[in-house]
Amino acid sequence: MNMLPSGVWKLLPRMNQTCPEVPTTEQAYSKQSNSTAMEFTEMFGASGYILQAKFEVGEFFSETMVTSSPGTVLQLQPYTDYTLSVMSVNSGGHTVKVLTDLPG
Repeated sequence: MNMLPSGVWKLLPRMNQTCPEVPTTEQAYSKQSNSTAMEFTEMFGASGYILQAKFEVGEFFSETMVTSSPGTVLQLQPYTDYTLSVMSVNSGGHTVKVLTDLPG
């Protein structure tokens, strides 16, 4: 893995390894104002999942690595709209799927 200047990790693909399939997001819900749980379909060949929450204007905000569903995105701000996404990860790289906007 290489660390990009923005603090985002970039997975470099390996030869003879393909990225896992795109996970299907089943639902997102919050019981606390500073976090949200995401349920998604686990993909064959994935070694983990990256959950992201972005400000509605598209600025990066939070990224959490989990090994299974459900996963929780932490350090969110109350009364803030986010767009959530989940990526499946393995040594071949990662995929991305945008969920929907999560109202604050």
